[in-house]
Amino acid sequence: MPKRFRWTLYVIGVVTLVLLAMRSLSIWVDYLWFDALGYRGVFVKIITTRIGLFAAVAALFFVWLYLHFRLARRPIPKDISVIGRRLLPPAEREVVERYADKVLLIVAVVIAIVVGLLATNEWANLLTFKHGVPFGGDADPVFHKDAGFYIFRLPFLQFLNRTAFTACLLALLGAGVVYVYEESLRFTGSSVFIASHVRTHLFALGALALVVKAWSYRLAAYALISWQHGELLNAAGLPLQIREGAGPYYADVQGRLPVLAVLVFAALVCAVIVAVSAKGRGLKVPGYALAGLIILSFLGQTAYPALLQRLVVEPSKFTREKPYIERNIAWTNRGFGLTGVDKEKYPGDAVLTAASIRDNPLTIRNIRLWDDRPLEKTFNAQQELRRYYDFIDVDIDRYHLDDQYQQVMLSARQLDPDQIPAEWVNQRLLYTHGFGIVMAPVNRVGPEGFPEYLIKDIPPRSLYPELQIKQPRLYYMAWVQKVHLPKFKPPAEGPAPGAPEGEAPPAPEGQQPSSTATAARETTPPRKPPDPEDYVLVNTDQDEFDYPLGEKNMYTKYTGHGGIVISSFMRRLALFTKFMDLQILFTSSIGKDSRALINRFITRRASVVAPFLLPDLDPYIIVHKGRLVWMLDCYTFSNRLPYSTVLNLGRGFGFNYIRNSVKATVDAYDGTLDLYIADPTDPIVRTWAKIFPGLLKDMRREMPPELLEHIRYPQFYFMCQAWMYADYHMRDPQVFFNREDRWSLPVEVYQTDKVNVEPYYVVMKLPGEAKAEFIQMLPMTPTGKEEQNMIAWLAGRCDGKHYGKLRVFVFPKERLFYGPMQIEARVDQDTDISREMSLWGGGGSRVLRGNLLVIPINGSLLYVEPLYLEAEQTQIPQLKRVIVAYGDRVTMQPSLDEALDAVFGAGAAPRGTEATPLPGGEAVAAPPAETGPPTAAADRARLRSLIRRALDLDAQSAALLKQGDFAGFDAKRKELKQVLEELNKLSARQ
Repeated sequence: MPKRFRWTLYVIGVVTLVLLAMRSLSIWVDYLWFDALGYRGVFVKIITTRIGLFAAVAALFFVWLYLHFRLARRPIPKDISVIGRRLLPPAEREVVERYADKVLLIVAVVIAIVVGLLATNEWANLLTFKHGVPFGGDADPVFHKDAGFYIFRLPFLQFLNRTAFTACLLALLGAGVVYVYEESLRFTGSSVFIASHVRTHLFALGALALVVKAWSYRLAAYALISWQHGELLNAAGLPLQIREGAGPYYADVQGRLPVLAVLVFAALVCAVIVAVSAKGRGLKVPGYALAGLIILSFLGQTAYPALLQRLVVEPSKFTREKPYIERNIAWTNRGFGLTGVDKEKYPGDAVLTAASIRDNPLTIRNIRLWDDRPLEKTFNAQQELRRYYDFIDVDIDRYHLDDQYQQVMLSARQLDPDQIPAEWVNQRLLYTHGFGIVMAPVNRVGPEGFPEYLIKDIPPRSLYPELQIKQPRLYYMAWVQKVHLPKFKPPAEGPAPGAPEGEAPPAPEGQQPSSTATAARETTPPRKPPDPEDYVLVNTDQDEFDYPLGEKNMYTKYTGHGGIVISSFMRRLALFTKFMDLQILFTSSIGKDSRALINRFITRRASVVAPFLLPDLDPYIIVHKGRLVWMLDCYTFSNRLPYSTVLNLGRGFGFNYIRNSVKATVDAYDGTLDLYIADPTDPIVRTWAKIFPGLLKDMRREMPPELLEHIRYPQFYFMCQAWMYADYHMRDPQVFFNREDRWSLPVEVYQTDKVNVEPYYVVMKLPGEAKAEFIQMLPMTPTGKEEQNMIAWLAGRCDGKHYGKLRVFVFPKERLFYGPMQIEARVDQDTDISREMSLWGGGGSRVLRGNLLVIPINGSLLYVEPLYLEAEQTQIPQLKRVIVAYGDRVTMQPSLDEALDAVFGAGAAPRGTEATPLPGGEAVAAPPAETGPPTAAADRARLRSLIRRALDLDAQSAALLKQGDFAGFDAKRKELKQVLEELNKLSARQ
C-alpha cells in the first residue's frame, strides 16, 4: 500500500474516532439532562431502541452485501472463454486486484453504516409497532382491520419493505459491477454475455426483489385506506387545504384495489419466471414478464380507475359514491373528535332588556375590552422597564378573585437575547433570567385609556394575596409568538355587507377596511426566535443580574435544582462538544456546584422529552402558590386514520387525526416538567404511556387542583376542529355531496384591515346551564358569504367536568342574524361614529379597531368592539371608546357601562365591580356585583368615579389646548360632555 494512501487512511480513522468521541460526549450531556429531569428511563429507551435498530439493520446489510460481493468474486470457471476487448489491461488489473477485496469490504461497511443510521429514525415506528393498542370502535369497512393497524403497524411494515427492496437492488447492482469487472458479464455490441453462475446469482436476486415488490403492492392496498382525493378545497374559507374526500371511493374499491391484488399475483408470477429463467440462456422471457408487470402497474393504477370513474361513476356519481361519502363523514368526525358535538338550536332573536343585562353580571363584567396585540405594545411601553426585557405574547386566563370569576390578560417579562450585550459573560453568566409577569383584567381601563394592573413592576406588586409572587424569576421561558390567521381576501368587490342597495357611505378617512387586506393583523414585526441550543451557566463565581432598583442593580444566585451539575472536567468537556463553545473549557467562573441550564424554552423542552407530541405554539403562564408555572398544550396526531380527510397546514404537514391528549407544566424557576394525560380515551397517548411507563401522569388525579383550574380548551385544537366541522357538520351525504351548507369563518375589521375572526375566550352562561363558565367560542357564516349573516356559533368548554366538550348552536335559517362584518358596516354608516373616528384619525394619530366580540346572552346576541387610539410618535394604544350593537341600535361610548346604558337604558350595566383608583396608581376592588337593579351604594361609587373622570378630562383638555392640539381638545371636551350627562342622570336618581 502506498505510504500516502496509508497516511490518508490514518487521518480518516483519527478524525472518525474524534467525531465519534464528540458525539458520544454530546449524547452523554443529553443523558445527564434527562436524568436531572427524572426521565432517565425515557432517554435510555429511545437511545437503546435507536442503537438496536442501527446494529440490526447495519449488521444485516453488511452481511447481505458482503456475501453477494464475495459470491461475485468467485473465480471464473475454466470453460468460460474471454470474448472481445479486455476491460482492463493486465498491469492495471494487477494493481486493482491488490485492493479489490478491501475496497468491497469498505463499500459494504459504509453502505451498512449509512443505511443503519437512516434506520434509527424509525425508532418511534418500531416502538408503536410493538406496543400499539387497539383503537376500538368500528373496523375499517374494506379490510375489516382496527384503525390501530394503519397507525401503529403499517408504517414499520412499509419501512421493512423499503429496506428489503433497497437491499435487493444494492446487492444486484453491486454484484453486477463486480461481475463486469470479473468479465463474466460482458457487453459486446448489441449482445450480452452472461456466465451461467452469474445468471443464477443475478436472476435469484431479481426474483427476490420481485417477491418484495409483491409485498409492497399489498401494503399499497392498505395505504389506500387513507387515500386523499378529489378537488382541493379551502378549509372554512381559509387557504388551508382539504380534499373533497378520503379513503377508497367507488373507482378505488372497484378499480385500484382489484388491480393491486392482481399486481401482487403478477409480481409473484414474474418472480417465478425470472427464477426459472436462470437456467435458460436468453433474456426475452424475463424481459417480457417485467415489461408486462410495469405496463400492468401503470395502466391498472391510473388508466383503468380513470376510465371507471368516467364511464361508470360520473353518470350517476352520488348513487355510486354515497356509501363512501358516509364513511368519509363518519371517520373524519372521528378523527377530529367531532362525534360527540352537542348540536342545539339557538333562537338568536330573543328580546334583551336592561334586566337581561343585569342578570348576567359575570358575562358582562368579563367582556374583553383589551386585544392581545395592542396590549402587548402597552405592556412593553409601560412595564418593560429595561431594554433587555420583552413581553412576547399576551395570554388569557381566569382567576377567582374576591369570590368573583375574573378573566385576565397576562404576560411574562422575558429576557430578549438580541438586547443583551454580546460579551460571553453577559450572555452566559450575567443575564440568565427574566423577571415576573404583568396581569390586567380584560375589562378595566384607567383614566388615560391604559390597563389597570393586578400585577406589575419589578419586584412584582400584586393587588390580591392569591396573586402574590414569591419566586418571580424566569429561567425557563416561552419566547413564542402566537400565530394569527392570514388576511382575508374577498372573492369579489361589491357594496359593503349589510348596506342598503346602492353604494354604502365611505368609512372615516384612514379607517376604510382594506378590500385587499394589506396587512395581516400585525402590530409588531415578528421577532427572530432564539437559538434552540441556548444555555446559561448558574451558581458560578459571577453574580447574576436580578433586577434594576433605582440607580443600581440587584444580583442573585440560582438556588434551584434544575440543570446539569458541572462537577468535573469531563462534564465541562461534554458541554463543550454539545455547544462547541471554548469558553466553557477555559472560564474560571465555574465551580463544583455550578449548573448548566439547557433546553430552556418551553416548547423545545417538551418536544425533547416527548418527541411523539406536537407542542402548541401558545404556552401561557400561571401564578401557582407564589411561583410561576408554564402550561403547554400538546397533541397526538396521525395522517393515517382510515377514511378521514387530512387538514393540510402547509409545508407538507397535515393530519387526519388529532387529540389534545397531553397537558405539560414547566416550573419557570427550576424547569421541572410534568406531562399529564388530558384525554385517556386517545389510543395514541395510551400507546406511548405503555412505551414509557411513568412519563405521563393522570391529569384528573395527579395534577395539583390549583393548576387544574387553569386548563384551557386550546385555540389551535379548537380551530382545527372548527375548520373541519365547517364541512363535516353536514352528516347527510346528499347535502355533503352538493356542498349545500358549507360554513366559513366570518370577517371583521381589525385595526384597519379585513381579517378572519379568530376564536376568543369569554365567560358566559351557556343556554341551559345554571352558571357562567370560561369557554372558547367562534361564530360561523355560510361559505361565500363570510361578510354577511351568521349561521352558527361553536363553544369549547374549559371548566371542571365539562372540560373538552364541544357545543354548536345553530340559528334558524329563515331569519337574518347579523354577522360581524355587517355590524362593522353599520358602524361605518353611523354618521356620529364616523365623524368622531375621522376627527381622531388626524393630527398624528390613528384609530385601531379591536376584535368584534359576539356575546350570546339569553337567546339573543350582543356585539362589542373596543376602539383604540394610537399616536404615531409613541405608538402606545389607548382604549378610548367601546362600541356596542344590539338589534338596530349601535352606540359608541367612553366605557362599556355607558354603552350598555345607552343601548338598554340607564342602569342596564351591572354595578359594583369597578376598580377604584387609589393614589400611586394602585387599585382596590369594590364590593362584588349583585343581580337586580343598581343599589344606592353602587350609584354613589359610580358617581365618585365619574366625578374623578370629569376632573381628569377637564385637566387633559386644558393641557391639549395649551399645546395647540385642537382636535385632541375637541375630543376631550366631547368626552367630558358625555361624562357630565351621565352624572346628571345619576344625580337625578339620588
